[in-house]
Amino acid sequence: MNKRSIEQLISIEELDILDIKSSGRPKKQDHERRSEHIMINLTSKEKTLLAEKAENLGLPLSTYTRQIILTALNTQTDKSHSS
Repeated sequence: MNKRSIEQLISIEELDILDIKSSGRPKKQDHERRSEHIMINLTSKEKTLLAEKAENLGLPLSTYTRQIILTALNTQTDKSHSS
């Protein structure tokens, strides 16, 4: 084991002793976590269309699908409140 490896091990042990967490994204609050799931049935053609649109926007399929569903819900809510 070389000197650098030993220093790295000591540093890791010191972090454990000091209970210092590694850096990274902070944990989300419970109300911010997306913990609910829905399942929908699509034809192969429908899924392909969604996947292509998501890819063109550089979004994951789940993110794109969530956005269009929520946008549709907001649009319907806006229309019902304006009547």
